[in-house]
Amino acid sequence: STAKRPAELSTQVITQLCAAAADAVEEAIVNVLLAGEEAASLERLAKDEGVGLAALVYAAFALAARDLAGARAYRFLNPVITRDTPELMLASGWLVNLIPIHVKVRRDDDLLGTALRVRQVFADAKVAAQVPVVRVVQLLGSTLGLDLQGDRRPPIVSYLDGRKIPGNETWVERDFYGLTGSGYDDDVNVWVNRTDEDLHVTCSVPDTPEAVANVARFFSHAGGLLRALVT
Repeated sequence: STAKRPAELSTQVITQLCAAAADAVEEAIVNVLLAGEEAASLERLAKDEGVGLAALVYAAFALAARDLAGARAYRFLNPVITRDTPELMLASGWLVNLIPIHVKVRRDDDLLGTALRVRQVFADAKVAAQVPVVRVVQLLGSTLGLDLQGDRRPPIVSYLDGRKIPGNETWVERDFYGLTGSGYDDDVNVWVNRTDEDLHVTCSVPDTPEAVANVARFFSHAGGLLRALVT
């Protein structure tokens, strides 16, 4: 799928906002978190610290939710691959499930410390990888603000290293920025992509000035937190 870039490329993400506003038409907006060399530097730092780039990005989102909205936790569903047996290796299709992620944040938490917590939360949450997501929603729906009977997309955040996908070198010229849905229930609403060009996020945003401005502010703050580690 394709998405249009805003006039100013900043960094943004409030999952709750992206999944809300059921009466508004959604549009997909691409926001650059870090340029290529910045992303490469952050990736090296993440490896040295043993946390991984995705954990740092999710930690930045959690701290942005704290700093801008006073949140004490960042909650979302994260896709995990279920193609984990030999007989499934050659199967076609989208073999994934969703696991619940709950990252607590305190007033004095820093980015690296939060990223270490994110890594542990993911390790703990993998026990739910084989549990049908409908059951997860039944158990945690009220905590995550989900409604099985509603038509709103649940708060899904995903990370993809696009450099591992054949043909990724043509993405820029083809104006391709990863996956996001055009409706309320057909795809993820926040998709972080790592490419040779940059680290960016595609987000489905309610098509209102308030939503676009607030989501942009969120990602800009998160990107600033990441950039501060490598500048």
